[in-house]
Amino acid sequence: MKIVVAFLSIICLFQKINESPIIGTWNTQEDNTRIQIVEEKGVLVGRIISSDNKKAQVDKVILKGLIKSGNGWTGKIFAVKRNEWYDVEIISKKNILNLKIQVGIVHKNLIWERLY
Repeated sequence: MKIVVAFLSIICLFQKINESPIIGTWNTQEDNTRIQIVEEKGVLVGRIISSDNKKAQVDKVILKGLIKSGNGWTGKIFAVKRNEWYDVEIISKKNILNLKIQVGIVHKNLIWERLY
């Protein structure tokens, strides 16, 4: 019995180590919007789970196609206020996500904080 418990503990530990550090729920610090990032079919996707912005639609995909790239992730982010998709690069630093959104030659940086 002890061997089974030890084996299951090791499996759980390895699963947590392999889990992406950006999977979880994040506060965008804008309009009290919360995004949940999950893995779907091997790709990370972020959905709005709540927001005070009337244009934001709960359950709408706001991050898509996120794949590991160097020290971070690259993909697309949806700008709710502009109703357009933009390139995004995400760097994770503990409980903070630094998002760099590229619009042509101009870029904008956002900081999201982990909720849970």
